[in-house]
Amino acid sequence: AAERVLLCEQHDELRAALEERTRPYGDRAQVSAGDINEEIHQLLERVPRRAPTFAFLDPEGADVAWSTVRALADHKRNHHRFKIEQLILFPTDTGFMRLLSRDQLSAEGAGRVRRMMPDGRFRQVWADRGSGRISPAVARARYVEIYEGGLRELGYETVLSRAIRRGEDNRIMYYLVFATDNQAGKNIMQSFFSQV
Repeated sequence: AAERVLLCEQHDELRAALEERTRPYGDRAQVSAGDINEEIHQLLERVPRRAPTFAFLDPEGADVAWSTVRALADHKRNHHRFKIEQLILFPTDTGFMRLLSRDQLSAEGAGRVRRMMPDGRFRQVWADRGSGRISPAVARARYVEIYEGGLRELGYETVLSRAIRRGEDNRIMYYLVFATDNQAGKNIMQSFFSQV
């Protein structure tokens, strides 16, 4: 079976950079234009349902919709015992938490976050944070728990997460969240997370 990498990028400059970086791989790396949330089903048509598959979602802010995460989880359901493994950059401090900050409480920000989260449970965390009942650190941990819970509800047996911190001040920037049904995938990612 051919090993392929399917890439999707909506920004022209970033897409051009991807195309340049992947040029040495020829047809094995295929770069598509567009918003992954709109293109996911078209891309998944090119992914054999029985092939081992790994998806890396690297959003800018609150850009990856939960419907995209669900589509990846559902693609191989009833066709293979393992769902598509997902490694998701979950942008807490570099993304969606800013949309829910005290200074920016807005319906638009909440709507964008609702689209990326598995359900509306984040709203209680948002309200608790807005009223000062919980700290930013507690809010962040609860948002991650909600996201991980959503992946488990999609049927993933293992969900792991790891905070990624900025070097100079050790502040959390985002989390890497990994979902798998495969013991080998779990072992590999646990080893990777322990080294990061």
